[in-house]
Amino acid sequence: TGTRQGGAQSNVVSDATSALGSGNPSAYRQAFDALAVACSTNPAAKKLLFDTLANHAREDARAAAAYSAPKCGHDALEPLLASLDHDKSRIVRGKVAFALAELGDKRAIPALEKAKTTDIAAAAGLALDQLKQKRHGLASCAIKPATSTPQYATFNRAASDRCLTSSSPPAPPP
Repeated sequence: TGTRQGGAQSNVVSDATSALGSGNPSAYRQAFDALAVACSTNPAAKKLLFDTLANHAREDARAAAAYSAPKCGHDALEPLLASLDHDKSRIVRGKVAFALAELGDKRAIPALEKAKTTDIAAAAGLALDQLKQKRHGLASCAIKPATSTPQYATFNRAASDRCLTSSSPPAPPP
């Protein structure tokens, strides 16, 4: 059983490496989701996921890695924060902002506050609202981004109307 598990662990890394080499963005998400699920028991999977997030030449690969990173748990915090601060792609940093919200770690709040003053202000603001709602037990009310808009700023009015509370109303649309 140990050999079979070790083989499966190495397969997830080799499969993800193949997906990255394919240049097929739709293959990235599946590969990174598999890496993220394996990252708690497979250091090579975690390393490949976080190295891709930080260093891959393709923006779509880094964005897919950001999307999957929260599934790795709190180990993803530092790599996500570094990408939010340093990635040159607005798209990647927007994905990272929402990944930080999904992760739900309050240590991301200062970085998201800072990001609200950058070219991803709309995404950072929504992610910050989502994180704060999640931290206050309103995870079912979290605002999900609509990635079809460049600013990731589509406001889900119907969902927010169901979630309004006097202590934490959702932000208005930009």
